[in-house]
Amino acid sequence: QPLKMVPQFSSKSYWNTRFTDSPTSFDWLLPASTLDPLLRTTLASHADPPFPQILHIGCGTSWLSFHLRAHVAHPSQVLNLDFSETAIALGRAKEADLYPEEHAEPDALSSAEAWQRDGSSEIGAREEGGGMRWATADLLSFGSLVEAVGGTTAASRFSVVLDKSTSDAVACAESIPAADALLGMDAAMLDPEAYARVVELQDRESELKRGGDLLDPMIVLALHLAAVTVAGGTWIAVSHSRERFWFLEGGTDPRVDESDGAREYAERPSELDPKRFWRVERKEALDAPGSDERSNGAVHPPRIQHWLYLLIRSNKSL
Repeated sequence: QPLKMVPQFSSKSYWNTRFTDSPTSFDWLLPASTLDPLLRTTLASHADPPFPQILHIGCGTSWLSFHLRAHVAHPSQVLNLDFSETAIALGRAKEADLYPEEHAEPDALSSAEAWQRDGSSEIGAREEGGGMRWATADLLSFGSLVEAVGGTTAASRFSVVLDKSTSDAVACAESIPAADALLGMDAAMLDPEAYARVVELQDRESELKRGGDLLDPMIVLALHLAAVTVAGGTWIAVSHSRERFWFLEGGTDPRVDESDGAREYAERPSELDPKRFWRVERKEALDAPGSDERSNGAVHPPRIQHWLYLLIRSNKSL
């Protein structure tokens, strides 16, 4: 039999095709309801100021988006974000079918701009009605992410980031030149040392006329999310990997393989080390659905576990 091709989980075209061919709702790893108790306690811890914003990255066609509505006072507190335009169109259409009395806002950017223009820092002060916010973005492009969320001002930042296997897909991407990953980060959002380092990396890359220092895509994701998350904010991640956040836990870079003659990675600049911005508060193994069921034979199937991470945003500027 011919070998099956490994899915290109970091490719937009892969996800657009997948959601076009299979538009029905699908939840990765665990049912959407699994996170309900944790969401209640996490949002309760972010009740001041009121109406905390939730950023649901890689929402896909998950029912989790609609579970989130039950945890907030106003649906517009939730921004569902995905790489795939098809997934976002399906999500908007499903919400319109489920809540026909509401009129979903046309896009996240216009709603955020209107909110800031009104001078309000509370989502509850926005116009009544409307559904959740939906937007497409490439999480590994800082400019794309900032445009989708409506900026990096305090009013645009999120108290909770929700990530259900999206990190697993991001981890499949190619490594990214540091200067490209940080493009768009300027002196207004970085502390002086970090901004100086960004300028140095960009100058170096321009001088070398090549990739320059490479960053693991998960490190890029952590830096980008730090820029749009409030100090003390929570990143809830569910992953199939117990080493997904190796760079926060003192692990080794899985992409460096000296025996393979792989390119040597420069040591991460301390000013942009993700450990400055995130810490692992909790890490817990969760049994996959059906993993405790016994087979009819003498040999029991191996237990399958996924991993729950709670990351806390520091008060360091980025």
